[in-house]
Amino acid sequence: METIAALVRDPEGSRPVLVNVIGDPTTTIVARLWAMIAICHIGDDKDEHAAQAVLGCLSASEAIVRRSAIETLGVLKASSAVAPIARHLNDEQLIPEAWFDDTSSPAQAARRALQSIGTPAALQALEKGTRP
Repeated sequence: METIAALVRDPEGSRPVLVNVIGDPTTTIVARLWAMIAICHIGDDKDEHAAQAVLGCLSASEAIVRRSAIETLGVLKASSAVAPIARHLNDEQLIPEAWFDDTSSPAQAARRALQSIGTPAALQALEKGTRP
C-alpha cells in the first residue's frame, strides 16, 4: 500500500513503469495485479498507454489476470475496450487461488465493466451478451 501511495504522488513518472509491468507476461501475477490496482488510482494518459497494456492481459491464461484487466478497463472507462471486454461475457472460469474476498469470475467483471464504461456500444454489448 505504501508503494501504491508513492506511485499516486507521481503519476506521470510512475505510469510508464506500471505499463511495462502490466504488459510483461513474464512478470509475476501478483506484480501485474498490483500494477493494475495502481493504474486504477492514477488513471491513464491521453494516449491511453495503460489501457493498451491492460488490453493485452485479456488473453492471459490465468482467470485472475483476465478478471483484473477487465475491472481495470472498467475503472478507466476505456471505450476502446468494449468489444474485447464483451468477448468475456461468458468467461465463467473460477478463480480458486484468489486472495481477495469474493469469487467473481471474468464474466461478472465484464458485466460490471461494460456498465461502468456506459457508452451506447458498451450497453448494447451488455444487452446482447446477457440475453437468454
